[in-house]
Amino acid sequence: MSLGSLAGWQSTLFSALSFTNLISYLQTDIQINVVISILLSSAIFFNFEYTDGSVIAALAVLETPTSINASNPQQVDISKVDKVEDDHVDQSDVTSRDRPEDARQLLSSLRQTLLCDIIPCLGAGLFMCAGLYLISLFDFIGPDLNKTHAMSTFVVSGHLTMNTIFSITPSSNAVTNQRSLARQHLRSQKGFRSIYPGLNVFLIYNLVTVLITILARPIFAEGHNLFVTMFFRLSFGLLLTNLHTAWVHAVISKPSEKSMWQRLPGWREWIAIIPAASLDIVLPHCVYHLTKRFGVSIGYQAFGEAHFSQENLGSLAFLIMAVVFEYFASIFTRAIYIRVAASMLPNDDESVVPFDHNFGGRVGNNETHCLTIIDAFRTMALPNWYRYLKIVWEVLYYEHIGIVFSGIAIAIQTTFWV
Repeated sequence: MSLGSLAGWQSTLFSALSFTNLISYLQTDIQINVVISILLSSAIFFNFEYTDGSVIAALAVLETPTSINASNPQQVDISKVDKVEDDHVDQSDVTSRDRPEDARQLLSSLRQTLLCDIIPCLGAGLFMCAGLYLISLFDFIGPDLNKTHAMSTFVVSGHLTMNTIFSITPSSNAVTNQRSLARQHLRSQKGFRSIYPGLNVFLIYNLVTVLITILARPIFAEGHNLFVTMFFRLSFGLLLTNLHTAWVHAVISKPSEKSMWQRLPGWREWIAIIPAASLDIVLPHCVYHLTKRFGVSIGYQAFGEAHFSQENLGSLAFLIMAVVFEYFASIFTRAIYIRVAASMLPNDDESVVPFDHNFGGRVGNNETHCLTIIDAFRTMALPNWYRYLKIVWEVLYYEHIGIVFSGIAIAIQTTFWV
């Protein structure tokens, strides 16, 4: 899934370390070919997740298109984008005029897609589920097979619906309309290395995470108090927030001679970004644990003592539900954090994509020149949400396909390749 921010990578790293500890505790012998397959899959996952799921997604949160391409929305001249980036006055004039028009055209396209494609797709899925139910009443198929077909129909209809929604290309010259176009724009800055901006900050951030996690391993032991674990993650995350902000600045700005230490914000900026950082760290974890505990308590009250297999299936369902809700919460919090951190971008840094550095004049309302959480949400236009969510969905979709094929390959190696 799209991790998007260093806090998401940190949570994934915590889970990976816990899984590694479990494997070492079980003392399971893993074949060398399986290890090679896992490492190869991890390298492909990192390349796709870092560039598309993190860098391009962050740019989509901020980018403001500089013109509307009514004739051919998919054709974008990158040279014109770079030209407007160098002229902040013209950029401000154009974006204030074109933003409402871009939003209106996007809403019109979404409405047309809803009427022509999505409603018939969902209707066909519901009609098929109803048909399977009627057939099961006459004992032509068993009820279990009926449930399986109904669930498969629901999943396929949901995927088709999401793919149809995000198949729309907004009629603007935003480079984040398409991931391939955004990659091309990044390569035009400084070659192949430019698709991995901020990689040095990323590596140091995760290296410190691994070291602190190893030293504080008892805190992450199974059955430990939730509030103690949450307090540790919050304190640890806030200490590394300056690195996170420096990573955002490295991602959204053009390559420069600045070192990582020169990009670190001061203590005033660190205090100003604490609310957004706390939201990004705490809210997804709270949603996960509250959803899991609330779902389990409802399940026990509704069904009481269940069969062992049914109990395991119910626990898995509640776990999946909690992970999905946590992912939805992190999508919102990472966008807020990126916009708050971008409002602190120094004036001498050129942005990779054009965006309003004053955020509608809301940045200058305080001493730290930093957006608040409310202002970060209010200033994010509908086309930005659409481009951002489109990238998140595409990354999630292709990663799930890759995980399925990787799992099949590893299972075949484990079973037949001895």
